Formats: sequence, structure tokens, C-alpha cells
Amino acid sequence: MTFAEVLLIEFGVLVAGTAVGWLAHVRLFRGDDAGQQADRLSESLAFIGGALGIILGLLLVFAVDHYDSAQQSVRDEAGAAVVVFNAADTFATPERDNARREIVCYLRSVVADDWEALRTGDLTGSNETHEWAHRVQVAVVGFTQSTPAQATTHPLAIEHQLLMDQARQTRLQLGKPEIPPLIWVVIFVASFAFVALLAFHLSVRWPARLMAVVATGLVMMVSIVTLYELDRPYEGWSGSSLQPVGVETTLRQLQDAFPGGDWSPCPADIYPDGD
Repeated sequence: MTFAEVLLIEFGVLVAGTAVGWLAHVRLFRGDDAGQQADRLSESLAFIGGALGIILGLLLVFAVDHYDSAQQSVRDEAGAAVVVFNAADTFATPERDNARREIVCYLRSVVADDWEALRTGDLTGSNETHEWAHRVQVAVVGFTQSTPAQATTHPLAIEHQLLMDQARQTRLQLGKPEIPPLIWVVIFVASFAFVALLAFHLSVRWPARLMAVVATGLVMMVSIVTLYELDRPYEGWSGSSLQPVGVETTLRQLQDAFPGGDWSPCPADIYPDGD
């Protein structure tokens, strides 16, 4: 479901529930005992309201954890890239400069290409970023180990290059929503039943009914919108979607620390053979 679909469904559920609750009261209960008859539903109202609150609360905690995990994977990816970048200092100048150049272009591609793929729902990521990751791997594996220091540093560089790849895969996988459609059905049904009972229960008290239904509907709408956005960390609104801040910060830090490196624009065509 898209964001607009979820919003429209929940709004329709709230309106329908309010209408059904009011019509049910008008048709079923009339006269002086209407309030007493409606009060008999207090236990059902409390049960459904409590169940809905628990469901939304647990799901929000789950969605926040999903969002935080995606954010942490970005930090892990950037941190591993920094270790490989620094480890390259041990090796010969041509190999060092080549590896660092590949890492810089990889990080730039994460920001420009991989993030755009995630925002469009492409969980396979960008082919350009994948190619830069492959080039980093080739550069790191190909380091010449002619000194004891190089032989010691080489396993560290390979380990963190693999961690960088692993963090990227985790980041891509976390782009998939983890709340199944059936849970959304439960939320919509519970919202309908709760609002219908609320309107039915308070139908003899117009000001109270209006305030209760509006306040309840507003809380439900905000909770469900937040839940939907957090479950899709890369596809949300510009203010709520996860940004590649960790990678961008790493690039700025590396450029400040190594101003003499090659920071020119990376080539747009990384498939020289036309692949």
C-alpha cells in the first residue's frame, strides 16, 4: 500500500465507524434509557480501545527499531570504509591512491545512486554502487604484501571491506517494509470497531461525542502515519525519510583529513566495455 492509500483507508474507516455507531444508536435505542443502554457497552469499548492501543504501541516500537537498524547500518558502512581508507596508508603509493579513490567514489555513489534506488523501492540497489564496491574489493585484495607491516594490515583491510559490503546488504534489506498486510487489516478493523462503539456510546451527548471522536481519530491518524513512515525508512516524506548523513559526513571528514588526495569528480561511465 502507498502512503495515500493508507491515509485514505484509515480516514474512511474513522468516518464509517462514526456513522455506523451513530445510526446504530438512533435505530436501536430511543427514549430515556438510551444513555443506560449505551453505557452497557463500556466494557467492550474499553477492551477494543486497550487492544488497539497495545497493538499500535508495540508496532510503533517495532517500527522505530526498524528505522534505527537502517540508520545503524549506514553508520557501520561508513565506519568500515574509513578503516579500509586508513589501512591503505601502509601500502605502496599507487595501490594506496587507487584504493582510496575507489572508496571515495563508492561512498559518493551510495549517496547519489544507491539512495535514489532505495527511495524508488529498488531493494537491489544501484548497479553503479555495486560496481564501485567490486572495484574496492579488487583494490584491497590486490594489495602487495612485501613488508611485515603490509602483511599485518592486509587482513584488517579485507575484513573491513567485507564488513562494508555486509553493511550495505543490511541497509538494502531494511528498505523492505516489515509490517505484513494482515496487521494493517487488524489495525483498520480495530479502528472501525473502536470509533463505532465510541460514537454509539456517546451518541446522547453531542459535544462529548464530537470531541471524543475527533481527538481519537486524530491520534489514530497520526499514529498510523508515523507507523507507515518508520516502516519505510527510505521512502518517507523528506522530513521523515532516512538520509545518508553518516556517509556524507565521512566524505567531508576524509577530505579534510587528506586534502592532497584525488577528490575530483568520479567518472560517470564506469562500464568502459559497454556492459
